[in-house]
Amino acid sequence: MAEIPPGVDLLETLEHETLVYYVVVAGGVLFVYDILINLDIEIECIWGTLDLRKRKRGFVIFNLLYLAQRYLPLLDQVILDQYILLGATNSRKCEIGFTLSAWCSVVGVLLSELILVLRIWGVWAMKPSIAVILVALALGCSVPTVIFFERFLKGLQYPELDMPGLVQLRRCLILVRNKDVYVCWILLMIIDGAGFILMAIPGVKAYRSGGNSNLIRAVYRDGVIYYALIFMVSLVNVIIILLLPPELVIIISPFERVLHSILASRVILHIRRVALQDNIQRDDTFGGMMTTIEFISQDTEMSITSNVLQSTAEPEDQNYGSLTKEDGWVTRA
Repeated sequence: MAEIPPGVDLLETLEHETLVYYVVVAGGVLFVYDILINLDIEIECIWGTLDLRKRKRGFVIFNLLYLAQRYLPLLDQVILDQYILLGATNSRKCEIGFTLSAWCSVVGVLLSELILVLRIWGVWAMKPSIAVILVALALGCSVPTVIFFERFLKGLQYPELDMPGLVQLRRCLILVRNKDVYVCWILLMIIDGAGFILMAIPGVKAYRSGGNSNLIRAVYRDGVIYYALIFMVSLVNVIIILLLPPELVIIISPFERVLHSILASRVILHIRRVALQDNIQRDDTFGGMMTTIEFISQDTEMSITSNVLQSTAEPEDQNYGSLTKEDGWVTRA
C-alpha cells in the first residue's frame, strides 16, 4: 500500500482533484453531445460508406481512421477516467487505469492530427516535397512527445486514501510530481502552427484565384480554423501547467483531448455535408441529367488543388459535365 508522502496537504489535494473531475465530466458530456447532434450525417457519410465492394480501399481506410479517433474518447475520457475517480480503490488499479487512459489519449490526439495531415497533403496535390516536410515534422515532434510523456507518467504517485467513518472512503489519489507534460503540448503547438501555415498558403491562393464555392471554403476555412483553435487551447494549457500547482497540471488536458476529436471530426463531416448538398443542388439544376455525382474520399477529396481553383474562376455553367477526378469529382451520365 502506497502511503501519502509527508508534506502533502490532503484537503488541498482533494479540492484540486475535484476541479479536475469537473473538467473531465464536462469534457465527457461535450463529447457525447457532439456525437448525438452529428450522428445523422455521420451515419450517412461515414458508417454507410464502409463497404469495400462499393468503395475504394483508401476511402474505407480513411473512414476507419476517422471512427477510431472519433470514438476513442469513449474509452479514455468517459469509461477509464470515471473508473479512476470513482472505482479505483488501490494504487495498482489507479496506476493501470490512469496509464491506459493517458496513452489512449495520446493515440487519439495523434490520429486526429493524422487525418488532418492527410488533408494538408491532399490540398498540396500530394506533392512529394510536402510529404517529406510533413513526415519530418511528425517524427521530429512525435518522438520527443512520447519521451517526455513517459517521463511525466513515471513521476506520478498513486497513494491510497483510507478514511473509515460513517461513510467508508477508500480510494487512491493521483499526485503529480513533475511538469514535463508541458513540453508535449509545446511540441503539439509546433505541429498545429505548421499545419495552420500549410493550410493558409493554398487557401489564400484559392481565394485570389476566384475559388469561392462552398466546398472550397469548407476545405480551407475549416482547416485553418481548426489549427488556430487547437494552437490557442494548447497555449492556454501550457500557461496553466507552468503557473498552477502540480495537482492542476492535467486540469485542461482532458478537455483539450476531447476538443481534438470533436474539431477534427467536424472538419471532415462538414466537408462531406457540403459535398452532399452540392450534389443535390446540381442534380436539381440539371433535372436528373447527371444520375450520379460521387465525391471522392478524403484521401483524394483533398486533391482540390490548382486545377479546381482554376476551374472555379470560370462560369459555373461551363464547368458542369466537365468535372474530372482531378477536380475531386467523378460524374456519370
